[in-house]
Amino acid sequence: MDSPRASRLKIICLAVVLSIFGATHAVLGDDELSAYESFQRFVQSADPKLSEEAFNRDHSAPPTKKEAEKLVITLTQAAMAVVDQAQDFENRYPQSARRSDVRQSAIDTLVNVFGSLGLPIPHDRAGELETYTRTLMSDGRADARLYLVLYRVAAGLPKSQSLSLCDELSREPTPEPIRSMAATAIQKLKRLDMPLHLSFKAVDDRVVDLADLKGKVVLIDFWSTTCLPCIQELPELKELHHKYDDRGLAILGVSLDTDKEQLQTFIKKEQLPWPQFFDPAGPTNRIANEFGIRSIPVVWIVDRKGILRYMGGTMGLKAKIEAILKTQ
Repeated sequence: MDSPRASRLKIICLAVVLSIFGATHAVLGDDELSAYESFQRFVQSADPKLSEEAFNRDHSAPPTKKEAEKLVITLTQAAMAVVDQAQDFENRYPQSARRSDVRQSAIDTLVNVFGSLGLPIPHDRAGELETYTRTLMSDGRADARLYLVLYRVAAGLPKSQSLSLCDELSREPTPEPIRSMAATAIQKLKRLDMPLHLSFKAVDDRVVDLADLKGKVVLIDFWSTTCLPCIQELPELKELHHKYDDRGLAILGVSLDTDKEQLQTFIKKEQLPWPQFFDPAGPTNRIANEFGIRSIPVVWIVDRKGILRYMGGTMGLKAKIEAILKTQ
């Protein structure tokens, strides 16, 4: 499992792209050479190394969750702007000898932002990005990294399309580990919009069973006390609990910790009121294995009828909870 702290730090290091880009769209020049140079300057401004250096120079602390969410949105918009400009260049100069370089720059951007960093692909552009990625792959390029981009695209598609794409990626010629990742994703996707079954005895001896919570909207937080991004999510979870508890929201924690005493101390210190599952197996505990949890923080939301309605990250969590609370 990738270190959640390392993953978040990568995002933070890229955050300085905001100040470099200024805006997410640049204007291509009036002739082929100036258009190409303009495009490459725009792409180069997103270089993670430059971003890391600038961020470390100008910041002494990581951004708040709200700032981080805004940064992620800007970064994804910037990456899509690179795609737009790459296609614009090709449309304007279809016979250009620089076409291959433009496509390679687009590939590198997609792989960095959506592949390696795993930032969320905008849902309204996922289908378009799938088409463009397939175009890049059909261009005689044997860049295995594009399979990872397609895997990320699947998360932004409707369930049926996502299942279809993951099924394709779970077979050859998709390379490992993406093939296995896609197979795991299929099993998780099959749970979506279906009844979810979960029961456990919490660290404080409370007995938890989703069947007993029908009539409530249940948020399941997969987390760990050693996961910095998970800890940064706790203030929002506390706020959600305080605001929506009387409207029917219940929160359950599934800890991936390996030290029970450390978990109990942390729960007491942070005054977390919701029940917590613990198993010394940590990241490989029975619930994590059954549900295919490979990275954290991850949140699942179950509606009042016990149907799993959401499984993913924590961006825009309040809006998701409010929407599900209103549906029934």
